[in-house]
Amino acid sequence: MFYNAYELPKITLRGRPFEIGKQFGGLARVRVLLHLSNQKASMAELRPENPTWWQEEVAKYLPAYEELAPHFVEEMHGLAQGAGVAFEEVLLLNVRGEAMTSLNPRPAGACTSFGCSGAVTLDGHPILGQTKDTPTISKDLYVVAAMYQQGRPDLLQMPYAGEFGVFGLSSSGMSVFGNALYVRSGRPSGELPLSLFRRLVLEADSVDEVIALVEGRGIIGVGSLTVGDRTGRVVAIENTDHGHAVVEAVDGVLAHANHINDPALVEFEEYDEPERSTSVHRQRRLAKQLEAERGRLTAPLAMRCLMDHDGYPDSICRHGTPGRDFQTTAAVVVEPTFGRLYAIRGLPCQGWPVTYML
Repeated sequence: MFYNAYELPKITLRGRPFEIGKQFGGLARVRVLLHLSNQKASMAELRPENPTWWQEEVAKYLPAYEELAPHFVEEMHGLAQGAGVAFEEVLLLNVRGEAMTSLNPRPAGACTSFGCSGAVTLDGHPILGQTKDTPTISKDLYVVAAMYQQGRPDLLQMPYAGEFGVFGLSSSGMSVFGNALYVRSGRPSGELPLSLFRRLVLEADSVDEVIALVEGRGIIGVGSLTVGDRTGRVVAIENTDHGHAVVEAVDGVLAHANHINDPALVEFEEYDEPERSTSVHRQRRLAKQLEAERGRLTAPLAMRCLMDHDGYPDSICRHGTPGRDFQTTAAVVVEPTFGRLYAIRGLPCQGWPVTYML
């Protein structure tokens, strides 16, 4: 695939689940193999005495997919065939976070997400988005995938190649984004791997339905998910090993970085300074910018907010520094009721948004 410096390739997937997966694997094979190579190297680094330990670990998460989203499993089988890899390798790409968390490594990331209801926007329709602050190699793994499913909502997502449940929007008006949280380890009690949960969010009909799913099944892993529906309701679901909380938007504006907002969960946070103060600054700064555009917010203005450098280099648009292998590798803004996704590959301040349509 060829792409210019600041444009993500778009792949279009149609048909039954196995066919969708096979198309994905074939069209994005080079990126799938690169993503897989990176993940297998990371797993080997965690347990060099047994570099294939992850094969047994990822199998633990498969039953939840088979029960709640068998079409997801079919897609993974199709992708394995299309990319010429093993099924368990595709499963690894989709549960890599849970597999790593099983060894309790510290997360590394500084994404900042947001959601605004129609009360804030110029046209009365919700707008959501986020920065992706990740290892720099991520720039070479992203694709934009438009999935036209049979009998389920169509999806427009921005995944790493080989993943099926990530950030984006659906034809049902749902959208999901997210951030890392830094929390003391406990005893996980959830059933849903994050990629499965995000996929179920995009195939849901409302925020209420998503909250009921969390209450009934629980999420494996730690993180905050920013979820919005077609009505403009936006919440952040903060999930930890010690329980979860639903953080509501304030007057139609929700911004979330990497610290816990719910008072009942704060005691479990383990977030070192100065990173925690940086997170608080990014969240407040983004909320302030969005509020300043109340009644006139558009997708381009929202993207401009994600380019902000207040607090540089630890700003919303986060630049790399010596000894730190992560920075803002993409920025994405969506208008879910219109099926539009705007993305910049790399630092948003150095790129130009490309529009993708469902």
